[in-house]
Amino acid sequence: MYASSVANLAEQLGLPGWFVEEKNAQYVDLNQKNKQALQWLYANYWIVQKTYVANTTSDLRLLLGRYKLAMKQNAKGNTKLLSDSPNLLSEAAAVTTPDNYSDILIPLLLEPGFLVPATAKKRIDNPDVPLPGALVLLWADALLYFERTWSGFIYDLFQQIVEALAEASPATGGTDRLADSSYLATLGRSL
Repeated sequence: MYASSVANLAEQLGLPGWFVEEKNAQYVDLNQKNKQALQWLYANYWIVQKTYVANTTSDLRLLLGRYKLAMKQNAKGNTKLLSDSPNLLSEAAAVTTPDNYSDILIPLLLEPGFLVPATAKKRIDNPDVPLPGALVLLWADALLYFERTWSGFIYDLFQQIVEALAEASPATGGTDRLADSSYLATLGRSL
């Protein structure tokens, strides 16, 4: 009842008709058509995905920065911005999906300036020292909110923290930019 020809489906997707019409093409024709198919994928999928990821990351960076500022102001006794923090978290969740939070949101949270302070003087130097309470309070509500939004968020965050630590480990030959010891110590204590 809902059947449609492959040609109609291709047309609906914006695919060139020859994608589905060619059955007995010569090798040279197929090679040229392969190049055209790759160009179509690049223009209609890869660029779209790259733009989406860049825009989503930019939006999230801004929202998380505003959230962090609100929480810091609250810690200083200025609660004026605090009322915005739940809205900022819901906006962050709205631009993120269950399919992409582990590819966009979590790597952003692991960048210096979010879960780990941007400046080394605000980090811990020793992995045996507990995280400062202010740092824990800064992100606790956000992490709990994201876990309530996407069940498994905390597990995925934990997994990416472990992977980041393993990649930067001297035992694995890590020379990553994250190999800063205060970054690693602070990130490790986040576990």
